[in-house]
Amino acid sequence: MQLEDLRRNFPPDVDVPLPLQRLLAYQNRVHDFYSGSFELYDQGAMAVLYWFDQDKLAANQFAIFGHQKDGSLYGYWLYNDRLSEHAPIVFLGSEGEGNVVLANTFEEFLALLALGEDELGFAVTKPEYDTGRTIDQQLFEFGEWLVKEFRIEAPSDSNLIVQAAKSAHPDLDQWIAQWADKRYGSNEHTNLSPS
Repeated sequence: MQLEDLRRNFPPDVDVPLPLQRLLAYQNRVHDFYSGSFELYDQGAMAVLYWFDQDKLAANQFAIFGHQKDGSLYGYWLYNDRLSEHAPIVFLGSEGEGNVVLANTFEEFLALLALGEDELGFAVTKPEYDTGRTIDQQLFEFGEWLVKEFRIEAPSDSNLIVQAAKSAHPDLDQWIAQWADKRYGSNEHTNLSPS
């Protein structure tokens, strides 16, 4: 995937953040899954539009950069016109469940990826699911790359990152529930500004 392909997932006036560009270069070099089933994704703008049932107002609040094989999405939540450097990283579950703010920064998200969870978003939101972990040579090399490039290591407790992010931002699952209620429960004008 080329940088221009990834750039299509972002609003026209928003550059692809440099750490994300570095991860793209890494992914292009290894040509393999390096953390569970996660990979960067060039169809994020279209995927999030369909995730929100073609509601452009809702979809435009997200810059989706990654996915996993079940169709779950990862991206920046650009709520209240946030720039990507101040936007949290979120998980949008493939079945509309488990939606959560995962990390305050992209670097924190990279630390979570270093865990090698097969389905990272569900692993942290639905611990009762046994999503599995892939600990293999690709994950080991990815971990080495993270330390070398960013001085990032896998956290000993992923909950600390997720809970800090959740408390610093609006409740994503609640925001989505309000969106769904307004979209399907009534004909009122949709106000999608988190408080």
